[in-house]
Parts: sequence; C-alpha cells; structure tokens
Amino acid sequence: GRRDSYVPMAKARGLVRQRTASLLKDRYREPGREADLARMLEIELEAIGGKAERITRHREIARLHQQLSNDEAALSHFVQLVLLEPHVTVNHLELEAVAKRTGQHRRLADVFVSAADNSDDNALVVELLLSAAEVKAEKVGDIEGAIELLFRIIGPSETPSSVGGEPLLQACRRIAGLLEQAERRAERLDVLERLG
Repeated sequence: GRRDSYVPMAKARGLVRQRTASLLKDRYREPGREADLARMLEIELEAIGGKAERITRHREIARLHQQLSNDEAALSHFVQLVLLEPHVTVNHLELEAVAKRTGQHRRLADVFVSAADNSDDNALVVELLLSAAEVKAEKVGDIEGAIELLFRIIGPSETPSSVGGEPLLQACRRIAGLLEQAERRAERLDVLERLG
C-alpha cells in the first residue's frame, strides 16, 4: 500500500478495537470475568476524551484490579485519579495505601509533586508538597529531597512566604528537624527565627 494510506487504516483499526471492547465489556460483567473486564475497560479508556468519564473509568478499573489483588495495575489508575482530581482526598489515601503495599513510595512522592506543580490552588499545593516531603523523608530516606520541597513552601529567608498560618508553621517545624538531621545548622537557625 501507499504510505499515506496507513494513517486512515490505523485509525480504522483503533475504532474497530474500541467497538469490540465495548461489545465484550458487557459479556465480561459476569462474576469471575473481572480480569477480562478490566482489559476491555482499559481499551475503551484509550478513546475517552472527557475528564469526568476518564475519572469514572480509572476508578472502576482501579477497583477491579484491587479485587484481583493486582496492586501494581491499580496503582497506575490511582496515579491518574490524583493527577485528574488532586483536590479529592480519598484519591490520595487510596494511592498511599496501594503505594505502601507495592513499595512505590518514590512514585507516590513524585505524583504528589506533579499534582502540586499543576495546581493553582495555593492551599492544595502546600498540602501536596507537605505530603510529598513526608513520604520522601520517612519512606524513601531522601532527606535532601524533602528539605527542597519544604523550602518550596516556606520560601527563602529573605522573602516572606505566601503561605501563612498552621501550614507554614507545620512546614517550618518539619524542615527544622530535617535540617538538623542534615547538619545544615545555619539554614536551620534561619527557619527557627521564622518560628520565633
């Protein structure tokens, strides 16, 4: 065939694949066919464009994978849920639980940072960065990485932070302890002065 005929054929194959998945999905909703259903839903997911529908589908697939005790597969769908709906706390909790069972703590921290980077809600950014810093410090053992994330919250000592109240105090307290562990005394002193 001609080179330019490939693109329409690839698109046609994709449409056939989607239609087949849709037909098989109904058949696989029977008990005992969860693995087949999850595969068909993942194929359908490739063609879903709407955010709300993608969220629903990721949640459904993640639950199916959990029923099948396939935490690795469930993890990737919970990652997408956090990225699509970073403000929904239950998504964070589900991702944390699966990450704990699979030992994917570094990925958990990276997802929280990515969600924070894509958010314009200052309170949510602080919450996500605090969570990521905690995971890096406690689960990954990356004290320097945790310090870096906490400095993103409190800002440099010469610039007042845009964060205030309890979140700022929480970040300052946490970073002070981590700076002591890392033997970065001068920076720790600056942070303690902010607390005082």
